[in-house]
Formats: sequence, structure tokens, C-alpha cells
Amino acid sequence: MTDAWADLVGSASGFQSDIAHLMARLSPLPGQVIVETRCGTGGHLRALALATGGRTSFLGVSDDPGVITEARHLASTLPPAIACAIAFRRSDLRAMVLPSGAFAGGFVRIHGADMEGPDAMPDTVLTELARVILPGGWMVCLGIGTDGGGMRSRLQRLGLLDVHVPAPGAVAGRKFL
Repeated sequence: MTDAWADLVGSASGFQSDIAHLMARLSPLPGQVIVETRCGTGGHLRALALATGGRTSFLGVSDDPGVITEARHLASTLPPAIACAIAFRRSDLRAMVLPSGAFAGGFVRIHGADMEGPDAMPDTVLTELARVILPGGWMVCLGIGTDGGGMRSRLQRLGLLDVHVPAPGAVAGRKFL
């Protein structure tokens, strides 16, 4: 990992270990395209683009236009060779305007409140993410403040979890489509 990468994610946060874990487990290859749904301001994507030296492409998707504007701005502050590896798109996450099987892999952050109750993230967000991943690709759910067992159960119920890979501070599921 580069010094720029460490500066971006901050050594005191669990965020850096989540990114390092993703990199070690998934080893994104040059030329692959990775998607993150619910990308927020693109912190994971910026860190991953830096970690891959801009050789892997990333697309962040959110349904919030303000978040997409901020994510684009933050990405533009990276070195040009890294910034050009990241794009952002606004889309309804339950019916993304993306082709099926277009991405080598994808991930989504799931917060504890997203798991249940009236404001729970719809299952369609998870199934849409799986839809846009290539056959043989991978899907990771970063569970922040979630019950790992509940997340595993939800993914299994949806038919989206074939292998569970424990991650520090997160629930990561790997999906072989």
C-alpha cells in the first residue's frame, strides 16, 4: 500500500484494515471493473483505486445526487491516473440501470439499522448487486455494526451466499454466480 493510500484512509481507523482485507482476499486484477452500491462519498473506491494504482476500474452507485456530486469532487483531488479509474453514477439501487454481468465483483456497506425494521435496506438492493456481477464473480457485504449471523442468514435466504469469508470488523460474503 502506498503512503497516499494510508493518508487517505487513516491508520487509526478500521477502514484501512477493511480495505487491506478486501485487497488481500479479492486481488482485483488490472482491467477488471468493480462496482460499489451505496457508495457514499467514495472513500472505499478512492482507497481501492490508490491501492491498485489505477489499473482496476471502479464504479460507485448511489441514489443520492448530492452524495454523487461530493464523491466526484473528492475523486477529482486524486492523481489523474488514479482519478480516471473511478466513476460515479446516480441510480435507483433497487433497479440499477446497469447491464447484467458487467462487473468482476461488487460490494455494499450494510449498517446495523439496514438489517431490519421499516427502514431496512430492501432485499432488491442485494439482488441487484448480484445481477450486475459476472458469472464467477464475487460479492462482498461489509457489515458495519451488524450481527454477522443475521447478515449470513439474509444472504443465504436470498441465495446470494455460497461461501462466508470472515473479515475484521465486517461480514464479507463471497458469491460465486
